[in-house]
Amino acid sequence: RRLPAEVVSRRRPAPSKASLFADDDEPHGAIITTELRQVLSMKPEHRAKWLGKAVQQTQDGRIDAKEVYDIVAHAKFANDLSEKAGRRMFRIVHANLRLFSSKQVAATSA
Repeated sequence: RRLPAEVVSRRRPAPSKASLFADDDEPHGAIITTELRQVLSMKPEHRAKWLGKAVQQTQDGRIDAKEVYDIVAHAKFANDLSEKAGRRMFRIVHANLRLFSSKQVAATSA
């Protein structure tokens, strides 16, 4: 039997998926996540958006290209992608190959 004022649970709400992305409204823009688990847990459409932002932040020097490559090269990164999202990601990666080392480019092209 519980009392009406009794605290049953003190769970903290999980952070929303939207908080993983940088807001364009912020003056300096937050750095997006480069944790593999978080990126792989995103929906395929969000992974495509994440890749665009990650490449942009790599160009700006805010993220290391190796971190982005390690996520993109992971086998599960391309799981469940629609054709449209896959083409978009392909174009993003191949338009920005100069960000990656020659070994990384060779592994991507293979």
